[in-house]
Amino acid sequence: MDYQKILRMRVTGHAMATARELTLAASDGYQYGGHAHVLGVGGGAIYTRPSGAYTDVCLVWLNPAKSSSLFHSWIVRHRGSKETLSKLEPIIEYENRNGFRLIDLVPLDGFMKDEAGPGTVAYHAIFERGGDVTLPMTLDRWVMKEERHSDEQRVPCPVIGCTFAAPRMSRDGVNLDDLPEDRRGDFMCPRHRIYISPTTFEYEDPRSSILWQNPEELKLVNLLENLTNGKRTWKRMGRERDEDSLTWNVFRYLDRNKMLGRFLDQATPRSTWLTGAPRDVEKIIYWSVDLVNKGVLDELKAARTDLGESETHGSEPDLILVADQYVVLLEVKFTSPVLTKKDKIAPYYLDNERSRARDVFTCDPGQALDTLGYELFRFFLLGEALGRRLHRIPVVALLTRDGVEPDLNTSVQGIIRRPRHAFAHITWGCVRDVINRIFSDRGEPALEFEHMLLNRYFEGKTSGYDPSGKLTTLF
Repeated sequence: MDYQKILRMRVTGHAMATARELTLAASDGYQYGGHAHVLGVGGGAIYTRPSGAYTDVCLVWLNPAKSSSLFHSWIVRHRGSKETLSKLEPIIEYENRNGFRLIDLVPLDGFMKDEAGPGTVAYHAIFERGGDVTLPMTLDRWVMKEERHSDEQRVPCPVIGCTFAAPRMSRDGVNLDDLPEDRRGDFMCPRHRIYISPTTFEYEDPRSSILWQNPEELKLVNLLENLTNGKRTWKRMGRERDEDSLTWNVFRYLDRNKMLGRFLDQATPRSTWLTGAPRDVEKIIYWSVDLVNKGVLDELKAARTDLGESETHGSEPDLILVADQYVVLLEVKFTSPVLTKKDKIAPYYLDNERSRARDVFTCDPGQALDTLGYELFRFFLLGEALGRRLHRIPVVALLTRDGVEPDLNTSVQGIIRRPRHAFAHITWGCVRDVINRIFSDRGEPALEFEHMLLNRYFEGKTSGYDPSGKLTTLF
């Protein structure tokens, strides 16, 4: 006979840490049973009086099940039933889309005013994904195993409580990209809809990696899937370690909410901008694709031709931001090398006359190539050509993880012709901080859920397993 489990659960701390605690407790075949919240007396985490009644913990019981459940949870501040309902609705929609159902609302009670008795300050909303659910879901650090070890034959699913193991892939042997469709299913977890490899995973449907799923946003995503120039990006978007979905999720939030101008201002040094930071961004190009005109930006085609490249398959920064006086070429890095080296480079890039390298660098083009690497070198040349086409000052920006290439800014500044050309090194930590600051300054309740979701995405974003089998993350 399988017995029920009961555990003491803190409900006023980090919501997803609480959810992970539930997921781990249920990982050997359990589902949610119920809770009894504890009204304590004394000092507490959420009360505002020196002493009084408060809810800080609750008792939760789990019931045996055929397979293990996963859990998510959110803390929703309560200032009235109508407001609480409006806050819960987008959370429920998001969780339902990922196969999670609201199963409990734990009231967090406490003294809110000296003259009043105890009342509900917030709710701890608990969502459960049953072990029999096979809808696609977005994975994060809270539902994934902290350590995972595979053998020479099989690789376990990275999701906590899942017993599925796929045949082992390798670069020298079986590789997902080379498999026909009828064999790819051998490597897919049927419960979580992911293809499994020894160090990472890939979603069956790249849309599972996309945060923003309303119809208008999905129309834009579909453009990347269907446009010739966007297909390369679309194929990569479902991969855990690929920076394209990370780029889309973060910059679509900034773009849609008209925060790009303030982002450029606050995420870069003042010295980046010759005539002051841009006040607004007129247009943003994702992987060469102009989403408004549904094709490659015309000026980008012309700039590539100026360099000697193919107009449709030349140098491609992740983002191009056209501002009032500047054009910013932004290259985004997640797990890929910051500086890319290449044994051979097309001779027209090194041609001072054609590429106008002498207008960009203070040194010989070959030396600039050694310092910058293949990608950044080309982006500076492309920026020069694109700036002339758009009549704007070119700025090359590189976005990396924190602590990567700390001396890069000094090296680059030493070889480019300032102030006609500029460079900015931005980190993901800076991006998160700037977004939080902009949201705080604007204080728009309508953006609260999107902002919470984006912060949760930042904190939960994984980057695969390291050689020792430990899970790695963005932060």
